[in-house]
Amino acid sequence: MKMNPMFALVAVTALGFAACEPKSSTTSEKIDDAKEMVDAKAEEAKAGAATKIEEAKEAAKEAAPAAGAAIEKAADAAKDAADKAVDATKDAAKDAADKAADAVKDAPKPEEVK
Repeated sequence: MKMNPMFALVAVTALGFAACEPKSSTTSEKIDDAKEMVDAKAEEAKAGAATKIEEAKEAAKEAAPAAGAAIEKAADAAKDAADKAVDATKDAAKDAADKAADAVKDAPKPEEVK
């Protein structure tokens, strides 16, 4: 199953917003907020995929009632693939957020650069 481009866009946007928030927020708060947004969008993507798969499964059953068991099996496989793709994207976004946080922690402070 290919990656949901809307989910990827939301994940990148969340990380971008986290990076652009006012300085009053700490970096860890920004990263946590971005991760929470990624989690929420991942669940939305999974629910959306499950709904579309269920609709397609019902339509296929109506069109070919004799193939009901095969349709059920294919729909379950599609749901599993969609969930795995969303989880992989979510994990990649969280890893990127963690790496960004580490980079910020390891970066020299402006007064140290002089």
